[in-house]
Amino acid sequence: MRWEYPLLQAQYLGRKNRFTCEVYLEKRIQYAHIPNSSHLGELLIPGCTVYLLDYRNEKKPNKRKTPFTLLLVRSRNILACVDAHMPNRLFQENWEKKAFPRWVEYPFLKREVKVYGERIDFLLFSEKGKKAFVEVKS
Repeated sequence: MRWEYPLLQAQYLGRKNRFTCEVYLEKRIQYAHIPNSSHLGELLIPGCTVYLLDYRNEKKPNKRKTPFTLLLVRSRNILACVDAHMPNRLFQENWEKKAFPRWVEYPFLKREVKVYGERIDFLLFSEKGKKAFVEVKS
């Protein structure tokens, strides 16, 4: 997966609120959006290394409250993604590339489908009406 903006390495300082954290970047404290409402206490430990998407040079006008989005955290020598939306994007990107042999027979996809009052991440379906429901987890 490629990102629209460069990733910057920073030091995680702490959570300011549910969706905002403080990081040390470019010799000063900055704020970053956390695209995940979970506590993430086992990953987001003060002093750990994090990687941010930089939106400061975004071409279109935006209404962002922070210039960065926290995307990855280095934990126990591995990179962990904290973006709750990333698994669905990765699934769809790989489905479009036909990277899942099991689902090649389903050429059509719908996102966020309601089934019995519950939301399912994806509905894959064929012209013949064959269906597969996919729930993606990280």
